[in-house]
Amino acid sequence: MGMKYTESKILEMAEAAFGDLSKAYYNANVVNESGVTDTGKKITEIIAGLLLTSANIERFNGKIIRIRRGNSYHTLSHDGNATTGN
Repeated sequence: MGMKYTESKILEMAEAAFGDLSKAYYNANVVNESGVTDTGKKITEIIAGLLLTSANIERFNGKIIRIRRGNSYHTLSHDGNATTGN
């Protein structure tokens, strides 16, 4: 079992990750944490709540970099085309 964080520690880590909007926030360690805090609250819910405050929506508006996939979806086992299974 992993480390149990407090809600205040998760919020502190998330705020620190917000600091440089020129970096990809989705790569921050705190965003990739899973599980629950010491009080049983889901870490993902804490981060989502912080991200969805009106102040942060305004703060991020137009400043979040676009995620770009570096590699193609085409692989030996997948040609990039979806099938319906029929």
